[in-house]
Amino acid sequence: MGPHSAHRHMKQLHHTAEEILQEIPAFTPKSEKVVPLILKAIDRVDDSMSITDFALAVTKIVKDEYGSHLYDDFKKIVKIKLKKG
Repeated sequence: MGPHSAHRHMKQLHHTAEEILQEIPAFTPKSEKVVPLILKAIDRVDDSMSITDFALAVTKIVKDEYGSHLYDDFKKIVKIKLKKG
């Protein structure tokens, strides 16, 4: 495979990945419903909570309530959603 072929192959893979990423919804009805509840809970603890404290809390929930078999899925979704903006 020459350099042009490799570049074409990478472009095709990138395009396919973008199509797959488009299938992940911006929000679901359940995720929309939980957002204001999370925000209210944050306000009750500290209305200027640091991103570190928030990330630690979310990590603990994922670890304790969902289990390690779902870590990769969780990380993929967060990474994709943060990139989309």
